[in-house]
Amino acid sequence: MQILIFPNLSAGNIAYKLVKEMGDREAVGPILLGMKKPVHVLQIGSSVREILNMITLGVVDVQNRK
Repeated sequence: MQILIFPNLSAGNIAYKLVKEMGDREAVGPILLGMKKPVHVLQIGSSVREILNMITLGVVDVQNRK
């Protein structure tokens, strides 16, 4: 697993899309960190797989906060 951190949203979006297209692995994200409450972002046109991945991350996040 690789975690990439970028200075702003534009840089993150560009790199995320680039890695998603060039890589042979599944990209999960974007994930917004640093908020008081969990925030999980889905983009317009997300596939069922992407939605399920984000739901899974949300469940794990809630379980870790208990």
